[in-house]
Amino acid sequence: MSEDIKVTVCCITYNQEKYIEKALSSLVMQKTNFKYEILVHDDASTDRTPEIIKEFEKRYPELVRPIFQKENQYSKGISITREILHPLTRGKYVAACEGDDYWVDENKLQIQYDIMEENPDISMCVHKVQCVNEDGTLNEKIHPQKKYEVTGTGIINQEQYADLLLLKGGYPFHTSSFFRRKELMEGDMFNGLPNVLNGDRKILYSSLYAGSIYYIDKVMTHRRFFAIGSYNSRLLEKSQEEKWKIFLNDLWAEIVFDKISKGKFHKKVVESILKHFYPQFQRKDVAVIRKVFSKFDEELDYDWKYPLKMNVKYFLMKYFPNLIPLVVKKNKK
Repeated sequence: MSEDIKVTVCCITYNQEKYIEKALSSLVMQKTNFKYEILVHDDASTDRTPEIIKEFEKRYPELVRPIFQKENQYSKGISITREILHPLTRGKYVAACEGDDYWVDENKLQIQYDIMEENPDISMCVHKVQCVNEDGTLNEKIHPQKKYEVTGTGIINQEQYADLLLLKGGYPFHTSSFFRRKELMEGDMFNGLPNVLNGDRKILYSSLYAGSIYYIDKVMTHRRFFAIGSYNSRLLEKSQEEKWKIFLNDLWAEIVFDKISKGKFHKKVVESILKHFYPQFQRKDVAVIRKVFSKFDEELDYDWKYPLKMNVKYFLMKYFPNLIPLVVKKNKK
């Protein structure tokens, strides 16, 4: 009775035998007045993760739908969410929880479902997330971070949302809080953004392109920091060159976003590019950064009517980049 399923929960895991039981337990405990399903994708784990998933499948056959890979798909560059899970999704809405995170509110799905039903114009519903250490103990980190200045439950309109994504850091809400419409991954924006971009970021950009979002100022999930095999753990192992490529890919995605959205947030995109590139002239070889920046500059379509601070940054980066380290050093004295 797939037509009766209203929500699909996607859980991606790999070698997370220490965490997957807690994650799945938090998913099956949800209290709802609608039917939901849990797609669990195991990416060819070599530990006991598949065994634990099979145990949950036996105990909750009406809820748990596992996908077991014989070969690791992530290492092949395959987008698990887009290429594997999305075609199998049967719900009108899609929630997410990776294998090392877990939910702490048994009414999470119901709360977000009701909000989406009551607000047909919003593209996604998110909420506050508490971070925990690898061993599950609480730490002081919260999503969204204080720098985003997100307070109070309610709708975040498109302009406010654009400020969060483009000007204040790019990743205000954590994946475990995402509750989106299924079609969010079927439009021109999601399919047009470069595949090198993090899948979560593609969802965030797509939700901005689609409209406003709804924020719930309540902790309903926990994010585990530096869990074995997690993205933040793998990021620590990457070289400076690899991190530099990620930085450039993220910024180039903003250029692509600007084109697909037909310049709707062009000023914010330009400000973001300048804001992120300017410090690089202080930290790296100026000639190298200038060469890279010139490629972005070709796409910026800069307008000198922007505020003075933006004009000064752009003028220095474009014409006198060698002065930037001197100006900054002088200001620090």
